[in-house]
Amino acid sequence: MILFCHLSTKYIMSFMKKAFVFLITIAFMPPVGGTNFNKYNNNITEIAAVGEIPDTTERLFLGGNLISTIQTGSLMNLPFLEIISLINNQIFMVEDYSFASVSSVTTIDLRQNQLEIVTRNMFSGAPNLENIYLSRIVIHTVEVKAFKQLNRLEVLKLDNNLLTTLQESVFDAQNPPSNLNLMLNNNPLQCDWQMCWLKELDLKDDGWISVYNPWNTRCDGPPQFPSWTWNALDTQLEKFFCKLTYTTFYAP
Repeated sequence: MILFCHLSTKYIMSFMKKAFVFLITIAFMPPVGGTNFNKYNNNITEIAAVGEIPDTTERLFLGGNLISTIQTGSLMNLPFLEIISLINNQIFMVEDYSFASVSSVTTIDLRQNQLEIVTRNMFSGAPNLENIYLSRIVIHTVEVKAFKQLNRLEVLKLDNNLLTTLQESVFDAQNPPSNLNLMLNNNPLQCDWQMCWLKELDLKDDGWISVYNPWNTRCDGPPQFPSWTWNALDTQLEKFFCKLTYTTFYAP
């Protein structure tokens, strides 16, 4: 009872919904029904080597292969494609607009690859994206506007990477998603003024973004917040320098 009295209305009302969403996405098992194209664990080195993918395909599973690059135009003539799973490959590069030719896609899973940077136009041209999984890679940088024009985004997994910060400018601040669940745990986060935007929105009952599992999302610095959990910062905004330095940044 004492715990729930101190939780905001936002957390209380959305707790069950967020728990359900993430339990489903963590497992990410192929759904039943529809049309699947599955070439899991086939030593495939590039998407072009898969051969002709039926144009009725709704779910594409190419995990456990040796793909290193996703090239622009490698996914064509797939008007019904909704899910792309490329988990556990060797992908270190995703060319700009690689998913623009499959604008119907709602889920992209790139977990357990070798990406270091989420580039500005990696997901451009895929406005129907609802779920992006970028866990357990080596991402250290997310470029400005990397998630622009993705106002349907509901789940963004960036956990278990090398991120020290996440700028508000990676999203479209003028037209952001309405209810985004963000996973950031197991990153060397620097909880300084550059992260104020996220903490302030996370605390608002009507904020458009929530940090999932704040009790297990820890700060790696600065020194005044040694190993503090994200939720422990709720009452530390003064030390966080939020009110002194925080302004919303709109990237061009």
